[in-house]
Amino acid sequence: MFMGKNKRLFVGKAIEGVGWRIWNKKGRKWWGNFLSEYPDEFLDELNGLKKS
Repeated sequence: MFMGKNKRLFVGKAIEGVGWRIWNKKGRKWWGNFLSEYPDEFLDELNGLKKS
C-alpha cells in the first residue's frame, strides 16, 4: 500500500512575465491557457481531491 502524498498528474508552473500554466506530467505537454494566478482549486479538481 502506498503511503504519503498522491502523485499529481497536473502541476502548475510559473512562466516568467506571462503567468501560470498547467503541465501534464504524463502527456508531457501544456494543458489549457495561461492563468494570472496560481490555480490551486483547478489543479485539485484535475488531480482529484483526496476523499476522506
